Amino acid sequence: MQNEYLQRMIDYHYWAQNKVWECIMSLTNEQIHHDPGYSRGSIHAQLMHMYIVEWMWYRIIIHDVPKQREGWPNPDDLQTREQIRAAWDTLEPQVRSFVQNATEEQLNRMVMQPLMDPPPWSTAWEAVIYIVTHAADHRSQILQLIHNQGGKTVMQDFIRYVWGIDD
Repeated sequence: MQNEYLQRMIDYHYWAQNKVWECIMSLTNEQIHHDPGYSRGSIHAQLMHMYIVEWMWYRIIIHDVPKQREGWPNPDDLQTREQIRAAWDTLEPQVRSFVQNATEEQLNRMVMQPLMDPPPWSTAWEAVIYIVTHAADHRSQILQLIHNQGGKTVMQDFIRYVWGIDD
């Protein structure tokens, strides 16, 4: 059951990501880089942050976090929304595959967040939930930034995903 639940959450996560990406792609570069002075800053900065956090937590979950920052995504390689989207399009099937194929033992395995001292521990399934909830928080912020600049926004609620409402 846990695996089915996590698959549903990941499916929702990427459904919502795609809906918000449609809004993002209609913006100008000026709108993407406008810094409102809140949270992570511009839409571009939020997207970079979201991608890097998702990448990091996926690597934590599979026990493959590079010890040196040189092995991490390089922000210089994520200068445009197209580059960020391409990186995410590579990460998505990896995350989906882990969640789809993970055993109960793998999902209940303890993982640690190595950037904090002392490093906090959680289960792998809790880390998957974190990927979903962290992104939902930042998607909401991005939608507000888009709205503030006169752009088109969408609803990204989980229940709308469940009900198949895609408008």
